[in-house]
Amino acid sequence: PQALHRNARSRATNGDCAGAVRMYTDLFTRYPAYSDLPSALIEAGRCQRTLGNLSQARTLLVRAEGYTSTRAEAQRELRRLSTVQAASRRSRSMPSSPASLDNAY
Repeated sequence: PQALHRNARSRATNGDCAGAVRMYTDLFTRYPAYSDLPSALIEAGRCQRTLGNLSQARTLLVRAEGYTSTRAEAQRELRRLSTVQAASRRSRSMPSSPASLDNAY
């Protein structure tokens, strides 16, 4: 499992979050008792956030929050995720073009 985790982390570090997520998913499926699972959950959650998969990111981070070793980091990531989600909601509620701005007032 360590090699799979290292490869997933390497992909994430090099900007291939889609590839990393596939590897993290494989890691979680094949090695559910992996000793560094909590850290892998955090890393996978960050990648999901980067990809815009906010619901999946939240699911992973909530799982990581359940481990003492990653609780504080997971909580920080969940706060960051909440900020991203709030910004996303605000941008969706804004008019999308200058013409719609005129009609908004």
